[in-house]
Amino acid sequence: MSNITDNYKLIVDRLEHIIYDNIVVKLASYSGFNKSLNDDYEGSIKSFPLLFYIVESLQVDNVLTVYKIVHNREERTIHYLLKYAKENISILSTKYPNLSTDILIKHEKALADVAEHVNRIKTQRDKYYAHSDKEYFLEPGNLLMDFPNTYDDLVNISIKLQGVISDHREIVYGNRRVCISDFVYLNTFRTIEFLKDASKEWHNKYRPNEPY
Repeated sequence: MSNITDNYKLIVDRLEHIIYDNIVVKLASYSGFNKSLNDDYEGSIKSFPLLFYIVESLQVDNVLTVYKIVHNREERTIHYLLKYAKENISILSTKYPNLSTDILIKHEKALADVAEHVNRIKTQRDKYYAHSDKEYFLEPGNLLMDFPNTYDDLVNISIKLQGVISDHREIVYGNRRVCISDFVYLNTFRTIEFLKDASKEWHNKYRPNEPY
């Protein structure tokens, strides 16, 4: 009994860390930095030349990580958590009485609601990131045309993941995790503004006779 309850708690802890400290933070970072590029591409790149590549890398990482955690055929995924809880509910509910079949059914429905989003992410992941499909590997710009809503898909999946894992955290700990995505998002702009100011200051100091 102890091993089963301990393992359930461990799965909840690990998935919560991935969702809240990885996926949510990187999605917010991507959103903020990408907005800076769209709003002022020249100014952002001048002060932070690597920004475009950082935004692209965040997008790739988000696609891979989100798909990994919702993949239905692997262990240590959100589906594995629900399956484990369902198979051991008679034991788990002894220690965690708020765990019920109704909650697990609600979670399964929540994940089913984003199945279309997951399929698009899977297609993108398979065609480019995982297998380097020649259609996209040599023309990565085609990804934007064929998958224009990747960020929205990731956000929709992320919202469901947060809801599921927060319920399980509340079952285990009696409280819910605070999401810091807004804080991270706002701080991306502070970062860019700081770099712009630093870049201008450096230019005025070392190249005062050249236009900025």
